[in-house]
Amino acid sequence: MCASPKMSQLLAVVLGFLVCTSNTFAEKDCSFIHTFLKKYEKLIVSLPFHTTPVFTLCTNDTAVNEYRLAVQAYHNFTDDPACQRYRNTNRMNVYETINGQLTALWASANCESCVNAPNETATFMDLSNDLDLCLTNASRINVSNPCTSCDENYMRVQQYYGMFEKHDTGICFDVEDRMNQTRRRWSGQYNCCKDKQRSMVVFGSVASFACAVPLLFYLVMHLVTVRREAKRLFLLNATSDEDNRTPRPSSSQNRQTAGIGGEATRQPAQSSNASQPPTNNLNIIVSDLISIPDTETSNNALTEERTSRTHNKNEEFQNDNVKLLN
Repeated sequence: MCASPKMSQLLAVVLGFLVCTSNTFAEKDCSFIHTFLKKYEKLIVSLPFHTTPVFTLCTNDTAVNEYRLAVQAYHNFTDDPACQRYRNTNRMNVYETINGQLTALWASANCESCVNAPNETATFMDLSNDLDLCLTNASRINVSNPCTSCDENYMRVQQYYGMFEKHDTGICFDVEDRMNQTRRRWSGQYNCCKDKQRSMVVFGSVASFACAVPLLFYLVMHLVTVRREAKRLFLLNATSDEDNRTPRPSSSQNRQTAGIGGEATRQPAQSSNASQPPTNNLNIIVSDLISIPDTETSNNALTEERTSRTHNKNEEFQNDNVKLLN
């Protein structure tokens, strides 16, 4: 049995409604993630052309544009609700890792310093190109001393680079690498850094003098100490030799000397007493005192007394030692 035309039209309308409904409620695809990956791919592929022989990634307009589009696509990817299913689905976080590597490369090269100062960067590049052209022409025409003919160009590049060093934002790696290449060529290839050679000579002289001063100081102190010790030993030896040559009197000799001295002193005393007038009970001469013995006689008596005491002490000490040993 064939369906009626009205029934066929109704079925067509229902099918069309279902198709429209399925397209409306279907989950939308994340287009920003594809854009981000494409821009990232273009920038990574162009890296070999912007890193050798001189780093030019930050000053290349195409590379800068690709980086900005990739960053903008990633921000759109994170803000779009349709793209949330690609984020944090596993612990790898692939897209965040890729974006972190891209921004870390850009930050390590400090490319924003060149991007934010395009006029200054272009001026420096022009001055560097003029210096390279001067050196190339000097080598081509066999100039004997290219350092003299290109000295002004090098000084202009050097002074302009000093302006970048004063900036708080740092120096773009394109500018820094270009200056390093220029200095390497100027000093290494053409040997034009005469001021540096003179400064190295001065530095070597000052460093040698600074190292020699402590050595000289310790050497002088060592010589002074040795001479002082030698002089002290000489004096000690001379003193010991004099002591050995001078004989020391024994106790018996001291006693004999004391006895002789006593007799000698007594005899003049008797003779003097015979000539002196008589004394009273207080042993005082009329209108005068008793005569005092000579100083020499008194000194001998004191010496004898001290010697006898020392001898007695030595004998007692020896007797004590013998008793202890027994």
